[in-house]
Amino acid sequence: TATLSTTPAVHEQPLHTFRNFFGKFITAIQISSDMATVFICYIASYFIYTKYLRGDSPQNFNQFLWLSVGASLLYAFILDRVGLYRREISLLNIKEMRGIFRVGIYAAAVILSATFYIRFTSLSRITITTAIVISPLMLYMQRQIFYKIHVLFHQRGWSQTRVFIYGAGQIGIHLAKRLFESPSLGMLPVGFLDDDNSRYGQALKWLGVGPKNGVAVLGGEDIIAQAKKYGVEHVIIALPSASFDRNQHLVE
Repeated sequence: TATLSTTPAVHEQPLHTFRNFFGKFITAIQISSDMATVFICYIASYFIYTKYLRGDSPQNFNQFLWLSVGASLLYAFILDRVGLYRREISLLNIKEMRGIFRVGIYAAAVILSATFYIRFTSLSRITITTAIVISPLMLYMQRQIFYKIHVLFHQRGWSQTRVFIYGAGQIGIHLAKRLFESPSLGMLPVGFLDDDNSRYGQALKWLGVGPKNGVAVLGGEDIIAQAKKYGVEHVIIALPSASFDRNQHLVE
């Protein structure tokens, strides 16, 4: 595939600004959600030990509150370092799942090392172990829910970049499906372009994530006019059997 950038129409500029803001907003909400999830897991572990197991915690609630805040900041930092806030992470959910459990291991190593070397206070082993175990599980569940919500926003057009896919064959359809399944990329397919005139006006559908009414085949080489009409910024060329000269002509 190749990509062609275009300039948004004048009437699209306010919406374009909103889409840029929405992408940053989604990332900020994801970071906040991750921190809140870890914070709740640590507080829940404290109450499990002190209330349900009738344990005697070395810290009072206010002291453990600050420890929970520190843990949430630590997890957010490691999540970022592992790359789980990169836009392309949603392309492979299994990569995200593995990343979250790697983060759990790294965070556990840091916290356990800190409790060993910093002896200004002791920590309940049951409380810390419970928090370390449930935090990655809850993070994964929270991110799955967040992903579903993000897909719904993505399907409604609340995305950073509107794109055309030039090529309405199987490769183009597969690409559109993957873009709908990967909302964090911020690339929303709003139509297909194709050399085959018989496809014009068709609405292409597929199983899985995507608009219920499909994505329409809008035309052929009138790329710039169509892009301005629909506020499209990028055209992705998906013509696997096309010659180099054909692809070069489309780009030009």
